[in-house]
Parts: sequence; C-alpha cells; structure tokens
Amino acid sequence: MTTIKTEYGYQCCFCKREYKEKFNYDRHTVCCEFLCKTRREQRAEIDAIDRLPTHKEMYLLIQELALRNEKLEKEIAKLKHVQKQKLNIVDWLNSPNSAKTNPDICFGDWLSSVVYKKIPDVLEIVYQNNLTVGMTKLFENVLNESNVPIRAFENKNNTFYIFQKKNTDDEPAWKMLSNAELNAVFEKISHQFIVQFKNNWFIPNQYRVESDESYKDLYINYYQRILGGNERISEDGRHHKLRLFMYSKLKQNIKQIIEYDFT
Repeated sequence: MTTIKTEYGYQCCFCKREYKEKFNYDRHTVCCEFLCKTRREQRAEIDAIDRLPTHKEMYLLIQELALRNEKLEKEIAKLKHVQKQKLNIVDWLNSPNSAKTNPDICFGDWLSSVVYKKIPDVLEIVYQNNLTVGMTKLFENVLNESNVPIRAFENKNNTFYIFQKKNTDDEPAWKMLSNAELNAVFEKISHQFIVQFKNNWFIPNQYRVESDESYKDLYINYYQRILGGNERISEDGRHHKLRLFMYSKLKQNIKQIIEYDFT
C-alpha cells in the first residue's frame, strides 16, 4: 500500500480522506483497506488469511472501529432527534393507533350531557364554601370517569387537548385547547351554576324567599356564593386554580404510553 503525502499531511488511497498525523492515518488505513473491498473480496481475504494480525495492527484496528462506532452512534442519535422533532402530541393523538382509544363523546357534548348535569350534586358545597371549591369538586367528579374527551401530559405543563368537532358536520378530532378557550369553558360552567341554582333552589323556595326574611337572607347569601362574590380572588385567579387542579388530575406520563418524546 502506497502512502500518499500531501501538503496537508497524509491521504488515504482508498477513500481519499486526509490526516495530519501519521498515527491517525495508519490507524485509519488498516480498517479502510478492508472495508473498501467488495463483499466477495472481503470473504476471499478472510478465507485466505495465513497469519494473525500483529498486536499493533489489532490495536490500530480496534481504535478505528471504536471511532467509527462512536461516529455512527452520534449520527443515529441525531437522526432520532430529528424524528422526535417532527412528532407532536396532536399528530399522535389523531394517528390511527391512538384513534383506537378515542372517547365515545366529543368535548362539547360531554360538557352538556355530563358536566352540566352533575352541577346539582355540588351546589351544597358552594353554599357552604364558595364557587371555586364547588367547581373543583365538580371537576374531581367528572374527571374520575374513564376516557374523558380531554387530556394532558407531563411534558406539556398546563396544556390540554380536547376531542372536538371543528364544524357540526365534521368528524371529531383532537386539538390543543388554548388558555382563552379553557377560560371560556370555565365561564360557561359558572353560568350553569347560576342556572342550576335557580332551578334547584330558588324556584322551589321562591314563595319562602318572598315571604320569609330568613329565606331572603339565605337566598342573598347563596346567590352571592354562586356568583363567586364572597371570594378574595379574581375570576382570573379562579381560572388559574381550576386549570392547575385539572392538570394534576389529567396529566399522563407520555413516555409510558409511547417511546417517542413529543414537541
């Protein structure tokens, strides 16, 4: 094998790669000469070998293979990273594999048929405490049910995904729920507390409220609590507390679900 000297240093006559140091060049060529041969030539050389390589040749070969392996591992890691960056939670949720576990109901229908209907169960909690405590208990009840159409994951802090129709005639699909959209949901639920208070307490007790001062005082107290007026936090503060509670109930470790990291 001819050593090719260049202005830079030494050039491999097989792959044309250049090295400044002779030691690195020697280590490389020991391996490169064999790898540049065809499969047939490699097998023939292995079959025809009549001596074991020297310690120096083995040492150089092992070093070169170790370096090549390290380079390949870095390239594989880089490719995996690129692959991970192309994936996101919404894409995964809407993939055919994940569709097998989609809920049977979309988010809007779930609100009206499940969440709103359970509000009467927590009205007494509001009367004795406040609206935030009552709404927290409501979410605790409804989120304990299986396969609800809202999800959250540990790697996306306080971010929620809902199973919803974009338009009335569309098939439901997963989408990320913005903070503004979630606040709008909280406001709708808060309004339903007023509706349910009227239907479940005020109308049945209207005659007493109009004729009995103690019931009138009770009505004022309850209604103030339903409106959230007895709390020392703003509406934004209530929404923040509810968002944190919901996330703590819903968050899943996505790495236990699928091998990829998500963006």
